[in-house]
Amino acid sequence: MTTDGTNTLPDDPFGAWFAPNLDPSTLRGLMRRTNVHGLVTLVAWIIGCAATASLVIISRHTWWVLPAMILYGGVLSFAYAASHECSHGTAFRSRWLNEAVFWLTSLIFIEEPLYRRYSHAGHHTHTWFNGLDPQKPYGNPLTVLRYATVTTGLSLYVDAARQLFRHSSGQFTDAERAFLPASEIQKVSRNSRIMGGSYITLLLSCLAFSSTWPLLLYFVPRFLGGCIINSYINTQHM
Repeated sequence: MTTDGTNTLPDDPFGAWFAPNLDPSTLRGLMRRTNVHGLVTLVAWIIGCAATASLVIISRHTWWVLPAMILYGGVLSFAYAASHECSHGTAFRSRWLNEAVFWLTSLIFIEEPLYRRYSHAGHHTHTWFNGLDPQKPYGNPLTVLRYATVTTGLSLYVDAARQLFRHSSGQFTDAERAFLPASEIQKVSRNSRIMGGSYITLLLSCLAFSSTWPLLLYFVPRFLGGCIINSYINTQHM
């Protein structure tokens, strides 16, 4: 470490990398899990969802409903952030609270939570290695067309639907079985059926009750606003 607090790696072509100089007690304090901070963030997100959803409701008979759904969908899609932290088990101190929020936010983000937890662990083990990173569904180098379809969600939601269908019927690839414990396969299948059934029930309710509310308050905003969180995720990884 140099005198200015940076680390210089011998084979680093970019020179010095910043490394924070934290004493162990400060680091332990920052890593301490707490329900309070998680709940404050969760409530703030729920309020944001409610406020932007109200804009959709108010503007539903005008063209303003489109920007309202994009805004609401963007806020709603940040369920990804909570789902990510809950997959690590770090969002809350209480395990039941962590798992409950994990389920809710994974349902909103359209990814079965148990599969997400193990695939994300694999992502950290083999970050961005072709064929090894479970959360890298595209090759390297990345094409502009692939970037556009993933960011807008045109391919992302199709892939998510196919995966839910496969897992619901008990079909897992060899690559998936490599990071999923055999004891968890049936649980992932069960959870996928529950999630798939939830989406189908919402869609059928549109017909049963001649209502567009499931479309206005979930499916369309999730698609339109999803590009906001997709852009955020892809900027980190692509």
